[in-house]
Amino acid sequence: PFNEFDLTKDPIEAGQHHRWNQQLSSLCIFVEHAFGRLKGWFPLLCQFVGYNLADMFRMIEAAMVLHNILEEFGDDPSTIRGFNGRKDGEINEV
Repeated sequence: PFNEFDLTKDPIEAGQHHRWNQQLSSLCIFVEHAFGRLKGWFPLLCQFVGYNLADMFRMIEAAMVLHNILEEFGDDPSTIRGFNGRKDGEINEV
């Protein structure tokens, strides 16, 4: 992102920088929400301590594929017995 000192006195260029910052921020939020949804569906993703990096990538990819399949079929996690809409308290955030 562009910092304040990166901004120019040229109003056109400053506007472009501002719009770029907004788009980048929007994408970052979108990605954070996507990972939040994945963590909600697959709490194992919160317990990555001790896994090697390649295994973590495979687990994330598998969770994304499963999530897309569940979304496509309209699966609703609230129908799972014991689902309360919150993360499990005993799972440590990484």
